Amino acid sequence: MRILVMHSGGTISCEEKNGVLTPSLDIKPEFDMIKKHISGVSFTHKKLTPFLSEYLNGVTVSRIVKEIKKAVSSEKYSGIILTHGSDTLAYTAATLGYALGVSCMPVVCVCADLPLSHPNSSGHINLLAAVALIASGEAKGVFSVYRTSETAASVLRATRILRYRAYESELTSCTQPYGAIDLSSLLTDKKSRFISPQTPIFIKNTLYQERADELSPLKVNLKKTCPITYLTVTPGMKYPSLRRGCKAVILGSYHSGTLDTSSEETKRFARVCKRKGIPVFVDGTGLTADYESMLAYKELGLTRLPPLSSPVAMYMKLWLLTENGVSSLTGAIKSSLCGDIPPKV
Repeated sequence: MRILVMHSGGTISCEEKNGVLTPSLDIKPEFDMIKKHISGVSFTHKKLTPFLSEYLNGVTVSRIVKEIKKAVSSEKYSGIILTHGSDTLAYTAATLGYALGVSCMPVVCVCADLPLSHPNSSGHINLLAAVALIASGEAKGVFSVYRTSETAASVLRATRILRYRAYESELTSCTQPYGAIDLSSLLTDKKSRFISPQTPIFIKNTLYQERADELSPLKVNLKKTCPITYLTVTPGMKYPSLRRGCKAVILGSYHSGTLDTSSEETKRFARVCKRKGIPVFVDGTGLTADYESMLAYKELGLTRLPPLSSPVAMYMKLWLLTENGVSSLTGAIKSSLCGDIPPKV
């Protein structure tokens, strides 16, 4: 079994230089250790231009996708691991999902909370879990893995990963995880290094569900800046003027999928968007009008995003749809691709 490891930088490969973290650490030796736990695997390493993930934009994510699509089409590998910074991993992972669909060889995006040189880094478990997922032969499409304990890691579908919340470092999903990697058979020493030559086990989550792909994989050739405007609603909010070239707006609602529809500012902003033909989407948890404030959505021209979808994925999906020349964003956004939309309950 051959696995391609693409190194793009991020915290996982950072070293401290002049008091700041810089992506320059060679993490290849970590994979020699992984070979002790998963037999019959060889690694091919490819180093992309290393960068801190907060510098991600349309051009850099397109370059990453291009390299991975080329590797997938070569059919030389059983799977691909992409090391990436945690800040924007969800954006790159979602883009990869939309570019590759749900039927390709497993592509696993891996990040860490601390540099791999730090003994308490989550990177050791995350990398081992990524290899275990590929080695299981039971997963197709794009994923990420993240340590939830010293002996387990969650397996998350790429298009369901949520943006980090303040003061948190663990990747989370908008729905049930795809599965988990059980590492309980592995013993660790005081530095969290694996010393028991046991094979970790992938366990599929029987509660996980996803719709089959309804859209074909999307082409990824993004410009540096995005034509989608994402706004987080706040009390007393004054809406900004939309820049020229804006193709759609996502309103990051309160957790119930609500916003202040009684506000004259909200009404004014909705009228401007309607006049300019700019669709406005609201993230949230469902499609029904659970609160009276939601009854105004139709009148204001606000469209709710698919229930329990990741706002990060929907942001990238809208961006990609516009670049692929799709005219009806409100229709296409509701069609599933790479498991981004759960089945209706």
